Amino acid sequence: MTSIRLTVLTLLVITSGELTCSEVDTVFESLSYLRGNEIPDDLLELCGRDAARLDGRGFGITSSILQLIYSIIGKTGHSAKSLELARQMNKLQEEIPEYVPFPCRTNNTRSKVRPSRVTRVRPGDIDVIAAIGDSLVAANGAVSTNVFQVLIANRGVSWAIGGQETWRQYLTLPNILKEFNPNLVGYSTGDSLYSANRERSQLNAAEPAARSRDLVSMAQTLIDRIYAHPRINVQKDWKMVTIFIGAMDFCFDMCFRENPHDILEEHRKHLTETLTNLKENLPRTIVNVVLQINLGQILPKFSGLPWLCTRLYKAYECPCLVDERFRNQTSNFRSIMSEWQEIETEVVRSPQFQNRNDFAVVVQPFLVDTEFPTVKTADGVKTDIRYLSHDCFHPSQLGHAKAANALWNNIMEPIGKKSTNWDAAFMKLRCPTEEKPYIPVR
Repeated sequence: MTSIRLTVLTLLVITSGELTCSEVDTVFESLSYLRGNEIPDDLLELCGRDAARLDGRGFGITSSILQLIYSIIGKTGHSAKSLELARQMNKLQEEIPEYVPFPCRTNNTRSKVRPSRVTRVRPGDIDVIAAIGDSLVAANGAVSTNVFQVLIANRGVSWAIGGQETWRQYLTLPNILKEFNPNLVGYSTGDSLYSANRERSQLNAAEPAARSRDLVSMAQTLIDRIYAHPRINVQKDWKMVTIFIGAMDFCFDMCFRENPHDILEEHRKHLTETLTNLKENLPRTIVNVVLQINLGQILPKFSGLPWLCTRLYKAYECPCLVDERFRNQTSNFRSIMSEWQEIETEVVRSPQFQNRNDFAVVVQPFLVDTEFPTVKTADGVKTDIRYLSHDCFHPSQLGHAKAANALWNNIMEPIGKKSTNWDAAFMKLRCPTEEKPYIPVR
């Protein structure tokens, strides 16, 4: 979560009468606020608190407070009224009619006998789907119709791990895989604030505000859930895990470091430890490491955003890359983000993760050179906000669908020949063929 949510969250609870100003101290004690940032003036004025600074980077709120807010805002991903409003705002993909066939042939895409080698896995052989990451994987605000609803993680429509409805309503990696294997397990089925709600989160262990340092704990949580799942045979079932992390490190961490480059080697360590843990505990697994987007090449190009988004970016959403205080480091930060991508590639390709017949880690680079969609208007070319949630940082469901399309195509592309941007075409899926029926991993 970002600091704007502290303002929105606390104001919402206080004004609803659920939390008194005298209790705000307790809330502040349960979180760590963006280091060096003042507590928002609106909260200080509302509760008459003395100006103060809290040490820390980012913040977290106790689960009881989060659950309270969840009960107030509701399940946006399952509300017919909310979904219809989001559709009217063009934040959702167009539903695909039943008469339109799935783009790929699905016959003979599951092996008659489960393969023992990772190089012989077909799409239909994947029995378990899972993911770890941050709010971009948790799908915060994907179907939001206002900025308050960005608090809600619409996990069921997440590009990497959502399995709500089908590909016709929500194009996601699991909803594509379900066409090849209807018995797929692990995908998220609905909304939540945090991944601890296993009923809806399932094997989506992503947490809002998570950073590289959280990878190890999220991976362990994921492993524990897989071993506890009644429908999973850990030794026999083929599993696919997607990892995507780094946005919060870029937006809320590096600019407050004495040496911003320190995050790079720390990430190398965290990613290596995470992949090692997955390798040691999850046989028959393919891990997708989706290279983090270089936000320094994306955010500055955004134009024509609603005024609220402009304020959110500068003050709350991504101060490291937008705030004027750090403008003299723009070039340095862009370089760090490029090096982050290089480090992820180096870790994945290291021999220790390429020497098992039943385990593979693959770089999926579709975001490396991605340009965000634009639209021509009477005032010139503007950012296409249909692909963005109401905070203009998280993707909308339409954005998730586009990312899912690109991820799937990356997965099916040969090693060394993978796309480094998401194609302008939507619903153009790469399909397994009789000549090339396997998921490329080596």
